Amino acid sequence: MRSTIPLLIIALLIVTDLSGQSRSRKRRVKFKKGFELQAMAGVNLSQIDGDLFQGFDQTGLNAGVQVNALLAPSIGVNVGMMFSQKGSRTQHLSPNPSPRYPKDRNLRLNYVEIPVTLKLALSRKQTRSFFEVGGTVSRLFSNNIEERELRFVEGTSLVEISPEFESTDINALAGFGYDIGEHISLIFRYQLALTSFYENPDLEPGRQFIVDRTPDIEFMRNYNISFLIGYRI
Repeated sequence: MRSTIPLLIIALLIVTDLSGQSRSRKRRVKFKKGFELQAMAGVNLSQIDGDLFQGFDQTGLNAGVQVNALLAPSIGVNVGMMFSQKGSRTQHLSPNPSPRYPKDRNLRLNYVEIPVTLKLALSRKQTRSFFEVGGTVSRLFSNNIEERELRFVEGTSLVEISPEFESTDINALAGFGYDIGEHISLIFRYQLALTSFYENPDLEPGRQFIVDRTPDIEFMRNYNISFLIGYRI
C-alpha cells in the first residue's frame, strides 16, 4: 500500500502537467492566429487650424474597418481603411465669437484614410483599457462648401481657393479605448495633420486681422477628435 502512494502522486503530477500543457497549447494556438477584423463607426468633431476660428464645430461621419494584429498579449498593431468627414463651420466676419455673425460658412472635406496605430493594453483581462499611438495617411476625394457671395463680404473665398486644396494629408494620431468583452470597443481619438492642405503665398501681412471682414487665410490644416464604437468579428 505504501509503495502505491508515490506512484499515485507521480501519476497525478503527470496528469496535471499534461493538462497544463494542453491549456498552454490552446492559448498559444489562439495567440498564433493573431488577427482580428474590426468594424468601426462613429462621429468626428472637426476644426481647421489657420482660419483664425476656434471650436470643434463641424460634425461628420467616421466609419470603416481595421485589421488588428496581436504581437503579444498586451501589444498589437492596427491597420484600417476609414471614410472620414472633416472641415469647419465658421462665421464670415470677425473671428471673435458674436451673436451678430452666425456660423454660416460651411466647409466639409471627405477623406479616405489609412490609420496605422500601435495598441498598448493596460492589462490582460477580458475587459481592459488601452492606448493608441500612430498616424494616418488621408486622401481628399471631394469637398462641399457653403458661403455667402463675397460681393457683400470681403476676404478669402473658400470656393475660389478649393481647386488648390492638396489631396494628401499626413496626420499624427493618439487615442484611448476600452474593450468590453470579446467584441466591443469604445474608442476616443485625437488627430492632427502634420501637413497643410492649403497655403496662401500671396497673403499681405496683417490683412487677416482686419475687423468686419472675412479673414484672409494664410494656411489650412485639419484637426479633429473622434468617438468610435468598434465590433471585432
